[in-house]
Amino acid sequence: TTESEDEVELVNLTGYYNDGFIYIKKLSGEIEINGASLFNMLGQKTSHWKLESMQNVSVIKLPVNIGFGVYILNISTNKGNWTQKIIVK
Repeated sequence: TTESEDEVELVNLTGYYNDGFIYIKKLSGEIEINGASLFNMLGQKTSHWKLESMQNVSVIKLPVNIGFGVYILNISTNKGNWTQKIIVK
């Protein structure tokens, strides 16, 4: 199977948790991040950020107040939605 161009573009993002913050790193300048949401494993939205004004930033730092566990980070971009599992230890 072949990946669509949008799927390949979305690989140019990474997200991770460190010391009270979610970091979103853009590995390509062509991706425009519109917003991000964090969900717990029950599907409940724990945080949401509108990020339209952050287009010229390569690393976005988002404050969160969450407990230990596994979360799903959903990022809305001009190329589509991108999802990553975030583990807080």
